[in-house]
Amino acid sequence: MHIRAMLWMSSTKYTVFGMTLACEYTLLFGFSLSLSLFNSFFTRTIHIQDFNISL
Repeated sequence: MHIRAMLWMSSTKYTVFGMTLACEYTLLFGFSLSLSLFNSFFTRTIHIQDFNISL
């Protein structure tokens, strides 16, 4: 019983740790993705402005 309780505690601890890690990775991935999307949109807007200026 004691060993089973210890195993359950450690598995719960690792599950919480894994979920926290997954959440952090998801947040990091989403942040980098939105940053790259914003960066491409921003550079495209600048290119359009340069095009208008050159015209």
